[in-house]
Parts: sequence; structure tokens; C-alpha cells
Amino acid sequence: MENNFVKLEIAEIISKFHRLVKEKIEIKLWAKGKDSVSYKCKQVRVLKKESRITMVFFSEKAEIETTLIGKTLYINFELNELAYFSEGKISKFEDDGFEFVIEEPVYRTESRINTRLLTFPHHKVYAFFEIPESVKEATNIVQLNKNVEKGYDNFKSQQKEKLLERLASHIGECHHLTDFRVLDISVSGAAFLVQSAHKAYFENLKNADLTVLFEDSVFKIQGAKTVYVVDYLSSDQSKATESLFKVGMTYHPQASLAQKINSIIHSSEKLDSMRREFEDFKGN
Repeated sequence: MENNFVKLEIAEIISKFHRLVKEKIEIKLWAKGKDSVSYKCKQVRVLKKESRITMVFFSEKAEIETTLIGKTLYINFELNELAYFSEGKISKFEDDGFEFVIEEPVYRTESRINTRLLTFPHHKVYAFFEIPESVKEATNIVQLNKNVEKGYDNFKSQQKEKLLERLASHIGECHHLTDFRVLDISVSGAAFLVQSAHKAYFENLKNADLTVLFEDSVFKIQGAKTVYVVDYLSSDQSKATESLFKVGMTYHPQASLAQKINSIIHSSEKLDSMRREFEDFKGN
């Protein structure tokens, strides 16, 4: 599917460039036909009359060759599930970075990049909620195609304690939170399994806060709302110990979580394809 590149006025884009600095969002630069390299921007200067944006990038190593100074490079970043593209030139190198000048228009693609990342079993991602005490009395050990064997409950309790210790190292006391293993996640939504004791709690949940532990990173999420609660059918029903339900939620996009997800997904094909399309678009 072709992307529809929409030209933006400089007034529309200024705040987004300042967000790149404030939120330390990853930015890609590349020469036509070459692989992209990731940078972070430490300063943005805007000259409205000249429609000129100057970005100063951190660069601790020579990812960008000095031979590229003055040559056209493409630039791309993502905000709120949309991709932005433009082109510019390196104007000078500094001790800890380089200056990049954009004099061309900035384009936004309407092709959204809200791709879901399958997190189970390869990525350890957990969603933590503050569950009412009346609901928390039920066990929160979700069995994923496992028989309950002697000693297994103790093992899971130890694992849960270690999980809370990991979270506590980031946010402090967290034993009041209940964890759920995330099956898949996107910039604006996630899905996870719950037991029957938690089903009613999630069925009408809206405008909730949650904490996501994504391997060794923690993200505070707001505006979570349940979209669906459906029966979860295990691939091996003979090993199912109780009824499980799959909960799907949406929430307000959060820039640092988006960056984490995109860093995994976009090592990949979709953005690479979009970047090549932008090259073709500008080449016409």
C-alpha cells in the first residue's frame, strides 16, 4: 500500500521538533539507498521566515562520515503512531555531535505504524494494576499450558516476588499492584490473560492507570480502557487448570513506550519500506 505523504507548514511542525529534544526520541538519518543510523537531538533552532530548522545531534562515535557534509540526507522520526520525513544537510561537525539543517518541507505519512508486537514468550512484559482488595484475594498465577505440580505454586510465588522486586527498583513500594503477563502490545493498546476472579473487574474498566514493566524498562500509562474480554482457548485444553480470559485494552500513547516498541518492530521492514518510498517520492 502506498503511503500518502502530506506536506506540513513549519508552524505545524515546530512543537513536534521540540518534543524530539524534550522526550529524547530516536531520529533516523540516512543517505539514499543506505541503512539508517539512529541519533538523538539536543537542540532545535527554528527560523520561521526562512522556513529553516537547524538540529544539533549528539554523536559519540563516527556513525556519520565527515565526507557527507553538505550532501543531502533523509531524516525520519515517529510521534503518536505517525511517521515524519524530510531531508537536509550536515552543516558542520562539533566535538560531541553535528549540526543538521532542514530547508525542505516536512512530510507526515498517513500510513500509521501501530503494529502490534507479540511479546509472549520471547519478551518479558507485564502490566500492573491496582486491583481492589476484594478481587486480589483470588490467586493471580495465570497458568499458560502448564499442569499444577507439587512445588509449582511455591516456584511461581518466588517468581512473582522477584518480579515485584524488579519493579520496586524503578518505582519503589509496589506490593499493592497485581501483575498480568502481556501477550502482545502496541503504542496504544495491549492484551493479556486474566483468571475468572478478575474478569468482572476488567469488563467495565475505563480511564485507568497502569504500569508496564517491559524487560528492564518501566512505563506509566494513563487512560486505559477495556475494549474486549473474551474466552481464551488454550492450544492444549487437556492441560488447562481453569478458565482464562483474554483482555484487550487501549490507552493514551506514551512516547517512551512507543520508542521501546518501535525500536524492536522497526529494526524491521515496515519503516524500512516507508523510508524507501519517501526516497522515491522525493526523487520524482
